[in-house]
This record gives sequence, structure tokens and C-alpha cells, in this order.
Amino acid sequence: MNGEASQATEPAALLRIGCVYGVLPDKWQRRWSENRPDVTTEWHFIDAAEQWKKLAQQELDIVLARTVTDPVQRSSIDLLSYAPAALWIPADVHNQINLVELYEEKLAVIARKKHDCTLVDVVSEADWESFSDPRIGAGQLIIPEGQPELALIYAESGAGVGVLPETLVKALGAEYTGVAQPLAVPPATRICAVWFKERTAQCPEAVIQDFVGALRGRRARSSRTENDTQDVEQRRKAKRQQKIAASRRKTRAFNQQQKAARKRPRHRRRRS
Repeated sequence: MNGEASQATEPAALLRIGCVYGVLPDKWQRRWSENRPDVTTEWHFIDAAEQWKKLAQQELDIVLARTVTDPVQRSSIDLLSYAPAALWIPADVHNQINLVELYEEKLAVIARKKHDCTLVDVVSEADWESFSDPRIGAGQLIIPEGQPELALIYAESGAGVGVLPETLVKALGAEYTGVAQPLAVPPATRICAVWFKERTAQCPEAVIQDFVGALRGRRARSSRTENDTQDVEQRRKAKRQQKIAASRRKTRAFNQQQKAARKRPRHRRRRS
């Protein structure tokens, strides 16, 4: 090897991202691709009922999880038709995770077509209490874990009325023929980026921090990494140099035109 020591090639970074149903990751993936094209991402859509399990087993490096709001709106949480218990952070991991809130979710009442909930633009809590329909998620309309779409099936069939996050209804309801009316209650759920402080996975903490920055709106031009900052400065410098060079070319061309005009022979008018 001509005296040169061989160096092992470091494996490319891989970021495994869990994403609960209802979250639309497109804009974040585009932003991430701009910020860190050197890091490959794997998106795994998961049910909220299994979000903590997959995170604890380190099947995922970070999860965009659905959790209760802070401060907790207990009355609003109790209205949810699917997996309300899964939204609480387990006590055994509460102090072991980092959590960054991204946004709060709005709730919607799901029901059959022409239900009384459609008589108003926004369903109030009093309206909800006045409905005599069976409640989806309770009694004989319990929704098993891993089957949130069953809530929509019950609703459109007229078996009962329920409450789900609006984003979850949109994600699951491609063929849903029932209605989803906004429910005027304090926000009960939110989407948060959650990851363990101590991990045995190979994904570096710096990569996760960069990803969280992208989730919060940071683009490549505002990245905090030294390499990105240097790249941005180099591009700005190159752009300034291009502008200076273009200005100089324009000035030279103008001067040459003026010089040529001065050398051009002048024709005197003949006197009659």
C-alpha cells in the first residue's frame, strides 16, 4: 500500500423516524434533504398506541408522537374515541426523554351524514353532551389498539358518534363518507418530537439535533453547524465575486464604446 495505512470507511448516518398517523412529513423531509443530504432517512408510520414501545425498544431514533397537551385538558382527553391512555407519557420514561412540541391538534366530531352535528358550523361541548347517540370508544363500540379506522366505520354507519384529532380523520378517511365537524374544546393533543437522552443506536445526537432544528423551521442557510456556515459563506462570496466581475465587464464595454466613438471621423457640412 505504498506505506499508507488503510482507513476504514465510516458508515453513512441513518435516521429512523417514527411518525404517528395524521402527521404529514412531506415539508419536513424536503427541508431535511436541503439541510443534510448526507443523512439517509427512514420514515415509519406508526399507531399512537405503539409509539412509546417502539421508541423504548430503540427501533426508532426519534418519534413524532401524539401526546397530551401541557397543561393537560383532562376533560378534552376523555372525549377521545381512540387510545387516549396511549397519549400519556409513561412514568418510567418521563425523565429519560427529550421532548419538543411542534404543534397542537384540533378535535373533530365524527358521525353519519345528516347528523344533528351538521346543523352547526362548530360543535360546542354542550352540543356534544346533547347527542343521544352511543359514544364510539366506549361500551360496545370500543376500538381495539391498532384499528383507529374502525372509529370512522362506526361513525359513517350511524352506530355512534366519536371524537378524533382532525388530522387523524383526514389521514384515515380517504374513503370515509361520514362527517367531521370541528369541536370547540381546549386543545387536548399535540404532536411532539421525542427521543431518548441516552441511546445505544448509532445515529449521532448531533444528527437528531439537526433534524429537530429542521422540524422547527431551520433551513440550510440558518444551520448552526460549522460546515454549513462555511458553505453558505463560500456561496455568498462567489456570488459577490460574480457580481463584481459582471460590473467590471460592463464598465470595460462602455469605455471601449466611448473610445471608439471618439476615434470615429467627423464629417463637416459643405457650405452652399
